[in-house]
This record gives sequence, C-alpha cells and structure tokens, in this order.
Amino acid sequence: MGGITTLSVVFLIAIAGLFGLMTTPPLIATTLLFMLCFAALGACIGATFQLVPLRWPLTTAVAGGMIGEIGALGGGILPNLLGQSKQHTGSYHASFLLYAVLAVGVLLIIRTVARSWTRSWIAPGGRAIDAAPADSAAIVGSGRIEEIPV
Repeated sequence: MGGITTLSVVFLIAIAGLFGLMTTPPLIATTLLFMLCFAALGACIGATFQLVPLRWPLTTAVAGGMIGEIGALGGGILPNLLGQSKQHTGSYHASFLLYAVLAVGVLLIIRTVARSWTRSWIAPGGRAIDAAPADSAAIVGSGRIEEIPV
C-alpha cells in the first residue's frame, strides 16, 4: 500500500475515533478511542516519512527534520486545545470537533494534491515509481544513480 492510500485510511480511522470521543464515552472506551486515534496518527507519520525521500531525494534529512518539527508543534497544541475547550465550554466536544474538522481538511487537501503528484514524482496510491529498466538494478549512492545489468 502506498503512502497516500495509507494516509487516507488512517486519517479516516482517526476522524472516526475523534467523532467517537465527542460522545463522551465511559473511561475504558475513551482510553481505547484515544489509543486508536494516536495509533492512526502514528501511522500517518510513517506514511508521511515514506513519501519524503520520494519527493526530496537529495534533501531527505532536512525535509524530514522540518516535518518532524511541525508534527511536534501539532502534538503540543492538542493538550492546550483540550484544556481551553474544557475551561471555556465545560466539555471537550469543541476541541475534538476542531481536530476532526482539521483532519478532514487535511485529508481533502492530500487527496486533491495527490492527483498532481502522481503525474510528477510518485505512482498512483503513493507508491515509488520504478525508474530502472526491468533487466537492471539501480544503485543510489553519493547523489548519483548507476544502472547495473542483472
């Protein structure tokens, strides 16, 4: 499964979990829904980092570092948003709704821009494009690609 397909599936799982949390379930169900959401968002990180070397093959470390920093910022916003929601409205519904709407927005953006990506640097679904001919193997090292007959 490619990175874009994986992102789509796990975003849908996270969105379902967030909507489940808005129902204010009992403690055990809440714990399980949080675990589901965090596992899905963790899988999103993996799918994102699967796409990074395909998009930025020569600057993978820089791009990965920047993406990691943005993810850390997003992870720090969640507890603050939950606290603000509870303080100002008396419940966590608003924060879960905001996160769910944000996740839906990101999913729609990914699905929209993925159409142009598949015409330029990845195959459908977010898979790597096989650039080497079928009768050779590609070796990547020191920023150059060499083809070796198999």
